[in-house]
Order: sequence, then C-alpha cells, then structure tokens
Amino acid sequence: ELATQWFALRYGLTPTETEVLKALSAGARPGSVAEQQGVAISTVRTQIQSIRAKSGADSISELLRQLAVLPPLISALRMDIN
Repeated sequence: ELATQWFALRYGLTPTETEVLKALSAGARPGSVAEQQGVAISTVRTQIQSIRAKSGADSISELLRQLAVLPPLISALRMDIN
C-alpha cells in the first residue's frame, strides 16, 4: 500500500486513479473494479489509460511490474527512524 501511494505521488495520480491502481495490484480485473466503484467499465478503462500515460507503461502488466520493482518502503522508513 505504501509503495502504491508513493507511485501515485510520483506520477501525479488522482485519488480515483490511485484506488484503481490499488485494486489492480491486488489482482482485481477492470470489470470488478468498475463494479466495486459503481462506474462503467469504460470509466475504469479511461482511468487505466491515464495511469499508463502518466507512468509511461505500455500495458497493465508493465504498470504492475513498475509497481512491483519498487523497494520495500516500510523497511526504509524503519531504518530512518532508528
């Protein structure tokens, strides 16, 4: 979750785009994201397209790979506290 928030801040995602990204990273399909948010699938597809454009990802898979390769931020924060 912290990595997703950092990713969202880095690429200037809107709160709704961030929620879509969180759902996708948890394994949700675009159709189920639309259902959960009470919006049309076309809305979610537009949001995914916007996230991809902002991050430079060519696909949802690439987007999730970018998110997956982020270093573990919690560990980094704990080290800074000590």
